[in-house]
Amino acid sequence: MERKIAGMAVGQIKPLLLALGDKVPFVVLYDDDLEAAFAAAAFGAFSHQGQDGMPPNGCSLASQ
Repeated sequence: MERKIAGMAVGQIKPLLLALGDKVPFVVLYDDDLEAAFAAAAFGAFSHQGQDGMPPNGCSLASQ
């Protein structure tokens, strides 16, 4: 399906962005600044109203 869409766009010389998946893990290590990490996760989730295809879909906290 992606090849068909890309093939149709070639003749028209239009910008094309294919979102081929949005599974982006967000990992916080045990020695990270938790406030900064969660602020970054919130920014990633809500920046561009989710239209960039890269919002973090889960958060993992790694223990020592």
